[in-house]
Amino acid sequence: HNDLGSRRPINIELPADLTPAITPGSFVDVWIAQREKAGSTYGVPEQLASMVEVSARVARAGGLVNQTGTNLELLVEPTHLEPLLQALANESRIIVIYNPAGTQQ
Repeated sequence: HNDLGSRRPINIELPADLTPAITPGSFVDVWIAQREKAGSTYGVPEQLASMVEVSARVARAGGLVNQTGTNLELLVEPTHLEPLLQALANESRIIVIYNPAGTQQ
């Protein structure tokens, strides 16, 4: 289904142990924990968006340190686009939480 409207697909890297409930077509809430200036710690997570549609999920292996991860493609509303891209650029921690309410639509 190609009904993107004004949403944009954004890819984010997440840990490999992401819940299997998060599949294409499911909905998630997106939280962001800003990286502190010191670098190794993160602030308190704040919710960026709720009910964000997942359009793709790809398990990723490899990388230099051979870590596996999950690549999630989210369909992001224009209002959430800039803060999310900023979080990616700042290497903030992006937390994606499965939202079971999305399946009832």
